[in-house]
Amino acid sequence: MPIKNKALFIYKFIFWLTVTLIISYFLQFYVLKIFNNHSGLITSYSLNGTIAILVFYLLIFVMHKNSLSAIYAFLAGTAIKLTAYFVVFYPVFKADGKITKPEFFTFFLPYAVSLFIEIIFLAQHLKQPK
Repeated sequence: MPIKNKALFIYKFIFWLTVTLIISYFLQFYVLKIFNNHSGLITSYSLNGTIAILVFYLLIFVMHKNSLSAIYAFLAGTAIKLTAYFVVFYPVFKADGKITKPEFFTFFLPYAVSLFIEIIFLAQHLKQPK
């Protein structure tokens, strides 16, 4: 994929990731507002979105060299997101001795949305002729 097309592809990924995360954020915010538990939501969406962009950017440039390296980079990105959860969110959620469903979804929903968008765009990239 030429550099110009690669840059456009990355911009499209960032655009759709951002749009999807914003929509998801507002939907989740209003649902969590019912439970009066929407703390950490902005941090969660920002962190997941930023990591997804960095991992995707890395994958696009690693993928054309070696598919096996891209698989390892994708798994490393997942590990980074989960590490972020256990370092940033888990201690806060577990402070009262239990993790509630709204707390769990505070991290999991943006993680799942980011992962879904990453997979869609990576599949599109893999379908393109070399």
